[in-house]
Amino acid sequence: SPVPGIPRGRAVAVGVIWTSMVLGEDGRVYVWGQNNFGFLGGTDRGPTFVRRQPTAVAGLERVIGIAAFEYGGAALRDDGTVWMWGEDREGLLATGALTLSGQSGKSYFTPRRVAGLDGVMQIPGGSKHMLALKSDGTVWVWGANRYFQLGLGDTERRGVPTTIPSLTGVTRIYAN
Repeated sequence: SPVPGIPRGRAVAVGVIWTSMVLGEDGRVYVWGQNNFGFLGGTDRGPTFVRRQPTAVAGLERVIGIAAFEYGGAALRDDGTVWMWGEDREGLLATGALTLSGQSGKSYFTPRRVAGLDGVMQIPGGSKHMLALKSDGTVWVWGANRYFQLGLGDTERRGVPTTIPSLTGVTRIYAN
């Protein structure tokens, strides 16, 4: 049945079992559930805080794509920029900071633009890593990489978007 409190949706993303995200036809991102890791945005920082009603993430408008992961969310705006919020574990928020597996990172409760990443068309995410497809057909990756999920031939975490040199002319990407 329809979820009350949000306009018609264009996309749904679920990063973990206790949070949900919908991209509304109005270009805004709506989130609800438990506020682990700052997923709900804003200033409601406690993990015991539960938002029962879908609420738009402040500062995100003109969004055309969304991704949810274990520690937060990402939004792709119509100008090709990527915005992320939540907890920056293992480089997931592309701030340049890296933590070890299992360590907590700095939380960002307000969406921040991913620096140096423009012209993005698609943003799938895994539980602890992100991918971005740029309009020039290149694929960019960052975050955890324990199981080679970044496709770079090693297991080093990346705290900033890094291109996969062997992939060019790509038209669609997926992550799991």
